Amino acid sequence: MSEARIAGSALDLAGHYIVVLDNAPAATYKGDVSGYEATHVQAASISSDDSASPKLDVSTAAVVAYAAFLEEQSVSVAAAASVAAEDVLYKYKYLLAGFAARVTSAQQLAALRRDPRVSTVERVQWMHRTTFTTPGFLGLEGNSSSSGSGGAWDQLGGPSSAGEGVAICVIDSGIEPEHPSFSDRNNTSSDTGAYAYTVYSNALYSGSCPVGEAFPAGTCNRKLIGCQAFSKGLRGSNGSIPAGDFDSCRDGDEHGTHVSATAGGNRVDISGNGKLVISGMAPKARLAMYKVCDRGVSARADKAKEVKRAGGIGMLLLNVPDGATDVMTEILSVPHVHLKADSREALRNYAATAGASVKLMPSVTANNALAPQMASFSSRGPTQAARGSFLTPDISAPGVDVYAPVSKNKTGLDNNFLSGTSMASPHAAGLAALIRQRYPRWSPMAIKSALMTTAYQETKTGQPGQRFCKPFECGAGHVDPPQMLNPGLIFDSTYEDWAKALCANDIDVQLPAGMKTRYCQSCLASSSNQPDPCDPANLNLPSIALPKLAEGVAKVIFRTVTNVMSTTASFSGIATMDQAAEKLLKVTSISPAAFTLGAGQSQLLRIEVLAQPGAIEAGWMFGSIAWRSNKGTNTRIPLAAKVTLLDAPLETAPAITAVKKGLSYGYTINPGVTGRLRLNHTGLTPADMVYGSISTGYEISVNVTVPENTTYARFAVFQADFRAASGAPLTFTQDVSIYVALANSTSALAYSEGSAPDEIVSMTAPAPGIYTVYVTGEKVADNVKVFLNIWLLSSTPAPNMQYRRSMAVTAGKKAVVGLQFSKDLNFSSALGAGGPPTRYLARIVPSYGRIEGDATVVSLVA
Repeated sequence: MSEARIAGSALDLAGHYIVVLDNAPAATYKGDVSGYEATHVQAASISSDDSASPKLDVSTAAVVAYAAFLEEQSVSVAAAASVAAEDVLYKYKYLLAGFAARVTSAQQLAALRRDPRVSTVERVQWMHRTTFTTPGFLGLEGNSSSSGSGGAWDQLGGPSSAGEGVAICVIDSGIEPEHPSFSDRNNTSSDTGAYAYTVYSNALYSGSCPVGEAFPAGTCNRKLIGCQAFSKGLRGSNGSIPAGDFDSCRDGDEHGTHVSATAGGNRVDISGNGKLVISGMAPKARLAMYKVCDRGVSARADKAKEVKRAGGIGMLLLNVPDGATDVMTEILSVPHVHLKADSREALRNYAATAGASVKLMPSVTANNALAPQMASFSSRGPTQAARGSFLTPDISAPGVDVYAPVSKNKTGLDNNFLSGTSMASPHAAGLAALIRQRYPRWSPMAIKSALMTTAYQETKTGQPGQRFCKPFECGAGHVDPPQMLNPGLIFDSTYEDWAKALCANDIDVQLPAGMKTRYCQSCLASSSNQPDPCDPANLNLPSIALPKLAEGVAKVIFRTVTNVMSTTASFSGIATMDQAAEKLLKVTSISPAAFTLGAGQSQLLRIEVLAQPGAIEAGWMFGSIAWRSNKGTNTRIPLAAKVTLLDAPLETAPAITAVKKGLSYGYTINPGVTGRLRLNHTGLTPADMVYGSISTGYEISVNVTVPENTTYARFAVFQADFRAASGAPLTFTQDVSIYVALANSTSALAYSEGSAPDEIVSMTAPAPGIYTVYVTGEKVADNVKVFLNIWLLSSTPAPNMQYRRSMAVTAGKKAVVGLQFSKDLNFSSALGAGGPPTRYLARIVPSYGRIEGDATVVSLVA
């Protein structure tokens, strides 16, 4: 027991935040606010009807009135949190309800997060951006790249029509508007002459193109139909834009220009003779830029500049062992060759010999290179969010050495090679625009379905037919434009479907209270014949992820497919497992196995998946399910599944009255295996307690030394412990926050700012070192006494909690872990009469051979 002294705030929580209101935006608002008519856009049905889907008309009286209400809500919420009017940077009304704000204190941040009118508050993270033509490789154009014909573009009327009627909105670093890729003329190298584009309808896009630095009036055109800079959050303390950038929508970097052109840039002959043509995926689409990204840096570019500064005429760039494995092509300050780490030692040895020399040779185009391949920089699954219940990534697309326009401001070049997932993203966006052109009524999820279900997983060149990726590397596979425009079946889902899927108790996604009330009340009991919409396995995705199978126990999931062809078709389903999983994972039933659907009709599918004994040793297992039609379509979705050791509560809290009486306690587990389960624990450990007095706007802080072999740390403040300075009863709930940071750091590693009366921060396997824990008064009585409970669980168990260390379990059959606590546990306050009680914490970790399962925290909190 020790006392902490009051202090001002030491944590740097100031910054820019997006505050999302609990109200629906205009696009989805259904009239639940008294006095305001519904404004939501009616969802378009998925059918072969090619008429455009309805748009949100922001000029109607209902939308104008509701948008004004949302603005008033934003102003009121900001004012209630003492956020100055000038610190409210932007207000959002149509696709998002809320505002962007500059938050200057922890008190403002906590007040925003606790306001019942607020759904979420997220800190803005400024994004730093870390083959000549892909249309040919993707099959958009045929062998004759000069004309662009002979490929998937022909299904949309050819390259001169591909993307027509669709606007691609890009959120990036700005754009170089003069580049021919963004011209609206037939002669893309001129700003005069006949127009290649008609005027885009305001009913389809009503954005703006404000003037700014190096961005005069008239810069936008019929191709670049909008360009807005949201730069307030990027300005420094003196109000200035970062050096090298522009106070306008102009690209001070090269990233936004490159991305825009890759997604929807014109076809441009940069060679003048038709031999070198660059093009976006949807060359006839319109473009709109929203500049919000910060500028990035390139270590490779910096190294090349230093070589040139030192008088060098070329550079050999070598990867380091255990570092990046990819090599990049790009135009830098000096000619260079980028080589993998396995060449490093030989080259270094050669360079050390007398007379070593390097000869620069012209580049060579390889037409038989192994492709596609997955780049090492591409993120891998499984996702940690929702405990692996959704398969990620979704899809892969070209992202290495993509040649496209860039801003001259940074490199002086018109075009350059760039690599990264943000090069793959505009490929997918441009292809999505082509699908949108073909099927204007489709939802974003339907478009995503078409991209995923028609993807391929085998190499096309070099050694064709080799599997180049697994689902956790490329999702459904590589985009396949010739097939994506005719997927046969699609899997669609709505916002409500996603909200309900996140209602499940066994995934670690914290939904706002308003969303829980709105969607989670309609969850159904489990049924073998009807889908529970609140089971994330039943979210109607074009993929299946099952992280909690039990060996020998079938898991039933559901999907709904819709025939998007213009004719009646018959479909049959077949499952295929990867070679490593074919003996351990089975799709035992797809029902119906075959079915016939008319145009626009849907079918509910019941799918049964079974993991065989021993599957737990395999970890994640992979396969796929495909539905082939008599019309030649093949709709395929990836499957990823694993056996869980057991499904158990993350935390359990025995009643203290029962513990004091010496009564046993048990919690229920659902094993995923049959055999002997071993249980090990750390704790039961009493809390160390630090106390101090705080007032609103102030905090206490304490340094906590976390030793090696600490398996778990928890810091908690309980509402029942607060004591008024006068000794009188407190008249309102005390509002505090907990922040944990490394000592001498102003950045929080973890925090608790929830709306619950108690505040708790937990850390699993924290690194040894000194941490500073802050308890901040958000809205508290003057000089109220607050008590911080601290638990540090070592790897050594205490003898004050007993249970069976080994128990026989059967997969899919619930069992009970029985606990018995020592009768001499002392819950009395270390401060004596009237002080907070002593509380205990333990953590039980199950294991099965070499496999360790998720832990259950046991808390004895009076």
